[in-house]
Amino acid sequence: MKTSNAFCVISFAALSAGSPLPQATSASSCTTYTLLFARGTTETGTLGTIVGPGLEKSVESTLGATEVTVQGVAYAADVAGIAEEVTGSGPGSVAMAQEAATALSSCPDTKLILTGYSQGAMVVHNAATKLKSSSQISSVVAAVTFGDPYKTELPAGIATADFHTFCATGDEVCAYGVGTCAGSGGCTSSSTLGHLGYGADVDAAASFIQSAVNGSSTSSTASAALAATTTAVALSSDAGAVSGLDLDSALGSLPTDLSDLGFSIPTAIPTLGSGVGSSFSIPAFSIPAALPTSLSGLGIGGL
Repeated sequence: MKTSNAFCVISFAALSAGSPLPQATSASSCTTYTLLFARGTTETGTLGTIVGPGLEKSVESTLGATEVTVQGVAYAADVAGIAEEVTGSGPGSVAMAQEAATALSSCPDTKLILTGYSQGAMVVHNAATKLKSSSQISSVVAAVTFGDPYKTELPAGIATADFHTFCATGDEVCAYGVGTCAGSGGCTSSSTLGHLGYGADVDAAASFIQSAVNGSSTSSTASAALAATTTAVALSSDAGAVSGLDLDSALGSLPTDLSDLGFSIPTAIPTLGSGVGSSFSIPAFSIPAALPTSLSGLGIGGL
């Protein structure tokens, strides 16, 4: 549980400002990514004015407008909400968790990106805890916060490499969280206006998000390729031979560098089938969780 601090509440209220903006338009169909953004205290509209609109534009440009749905979290973002978020659960975090669940219910394959500014940064941390308890956190591929008083803490269930926070010089709100930034890349910011200047960081945030989601996609693709290959060459306990097994097809889809999975495959493996032919028999064996770098001990002639 996080401790309340009157100075923190006053700072949020004093430093936040905004004017009406239209709400982000929902996508008519499922997109690859769903970005949820929680605005700062007293900002109006669901995206606010300081970070949200610029982040939406930059992320759509970086990931592709047809690939991402940007949605502002519908919550009051008032001063009272700060004190509730300090306890670990406020209207904003409840709303973000609910909107994440709705997005996953409507589009089970969409990947979530959690973002927030000021009080909205607190919302990200608390919403991640709620999602982790419901096992939905595995759908989160990136999280970014701006002016985050909890900058020293990773959102629950999110890896360091997938979290980035921006804390500007002179920002008394994120200065409240004394210590080293938990996210990757430290607490850098291009803001020259303290807590009110994070619009200067939206392009950097979009670039980080692109890097994080690309890393997640590469890891998923490699895992899928490994699973497919293991299925293709594994033999049942009563099978003494396999006919028509094409190692070129089975192994050719594997990347040559599987460092994300803890091992690597030499580049010669995809061409092993050239000396085997289209049909052959091999004794029963199974592929271990970590593939050996040599198949010479499996009794396959011609390898």
